[in-house]
Amino acid sequence: MSDYETMQVGELELRKGEEGWQHLSEGYGGEPDRWCDATDVLGPFGGSGINDVLDELAASKRKAEALLSQVISLKTLIVDIGADNAVLNLNERLIERMEAVMLVPHN
Repeated sequence: MSDYETMQVGELELRKGEEGWQHLSEGYGGEPDRWCDATDVLGPFGGSGINDVLDELAASKRKAEALLSQVISLKTLIVDIGADNAVLNLNERLIERMEAVMLVPHN
């Protein structure tokens, strides 16, 4: 199992390496896929500043996922206490909006 932090940004699969963020570059022909410096493909941005931006994006995604988890737990509590349908519908809409913003499916 990998110890790298990973995330998807658009079509790019990214991971944070020791020297900053990298993207997965597909090999051509028989060449293997390889990890390359992400600053090369994220133009017009460049330099070490892009690593700072990606660090902040990753932190924001972690916070949003934690918040979504709390909202889902709240829904379980609402169901357990027997809340009415209006409260359940409100909670379900909140979960749907959070998922849409995060682009994270929920089962």
